[in-house]
Amino acid sequence: MQIILIESNEVIKDLISLNIKTYLGVDVIVRASASDAVELMTILPEIDLIISAVKNGDEDSIQAISDFITENDRDIPVIVLGEDNDIPQSLKEMAVASEESDWENTIKLAAKTLGITEDVLSKTKIPDFVPISVNYFFNISTSCCDVYIRIKKGPTDFQFVKRIHQGDIFSQEVIKKYCDQGLKNFYIPKEQQKNFTTFVSNKLVELLNDPKLEGDAKLEAMGNSYDIVTKEILKIGFNSATVQLTESIVSNIMETFKNEEK
Repeated sequence: MQIILIESNEVIKDLISLNIKTYLGVDVIVRASASDAVELMTILPEIDLIISAVKNGDEDSIQAISDFITENDRDIPVIVLGEDNDIPQSLKEMAVASEESDWENTIKLAAKTLGITEDVLSKTKIPDFVPISVNYFFNISTSCCDVYIRIKKGPTDFQFVKRIHQGDIFSQEVIKKYCDQGLKNFYIPKEQQKNFTTFVSNKLVELLNDPKLEGDAKLEAMGNSYDIVTKEILKIGFNSATVQLTESIVSNIMETFKNEEK
């Protein structure tokens, strides 16, 4: 089985592709635009499912996919990452909609479309860990929970090895070594995701409000904060920590502009 995912948003792309591989055991070919996907589909004889954002940048991706399917008489089911009224008329018979941020529903629809039954899914080992970008750890020197790395043992078999214990103190040099080795994500227990987001958000609020923080260090903290807010709000929604972090970012941006005007 082969799935093409057309999505330029890095967070959504990672969430959907990672979970499809984990839960369904199906390979996902990721493309950032419909034009790239169409180019690929002209040489791939069998595509079992297309999952596409409505738009990617200025491109009307779902319309481009609709045109390709219609013009080439391809019978390919489509999951539109949007609402029902985003589905082009020509795709009404073969497409369903799923909200872009609701990756769990998207996975369920993909399973149903591919004929993967609940019985098969129930036998799939559900992961107990969620990925967290290594970059988040440059903003903290300790963790509110245990932190793991993932080691591949087979095509769909992974082992999670604890590398940072809850409460351990670590330096940025330690995190940089992991980055230098090509590590992109640490993993934390899935039930700790909201707690971890709150923890990192609170640390960034403290950092942004530190009067000793100036210049490039402050700009870097603002950039990291913005990255966390946009990604975590998408995944878990607003909470008091992300709201407070958002307010701190806005406040610091306004202060920066005022200082530049002086």
